[in-house]
Amino acid sequence: EDEETKRKIKALEYDEDCSLRSIVISDTIEEIGREAFNFCRNLKDINFGSDLKRIDREAFYGCNSLESILFPESLESIEEKAFSSCDRLSSVRVGSALSYIGEGAFAYCNSLENIYISSDNEFFSSIDGILYDKEGTKMVLYPPGRNDC
Repeated sequence: EDEETKRKIKALEYDEDCSLRSIVISDTIEEIGREAFNFCRNLKDINFGSDLKRIDREAFYGCNSLESILFPESLESIEEKAFSSCDRLSSVRVGSALSYIGEGAFAYCNSLENIYISSDNEFFSSIDGILYDKEGTKMVLYPPGRNDC
């Protein structure tokens, strides 16, 4: 096994695997590849490893059973549409290292009401569960499940 294989879950590796209900991602994994868990409709729980840095495009697209996500402090990047169309996802907690959230990362997550971010994060802030830039002057992501506007 080469070093990259030990640090990355490959693209499409578990694509449409309806048998997955819960996963524990090893602490050695730094990247989850493109569409790695795409349409794993029964996946409800994810325990991310402590060294995860990047979640690639559409990695968890259409995982309808996910309800909440606690990302590790190490996570730096959530790419485009990574969690798009996760219908039951209601809350997300992000650590201090996150510096990039791709377009549509949480699009069509119609139950998503709150995004919480570590106060130690240098790039983003969360005000009443809404994601803003660090200064709190520019809205970055309004959770699609909120109905207070």
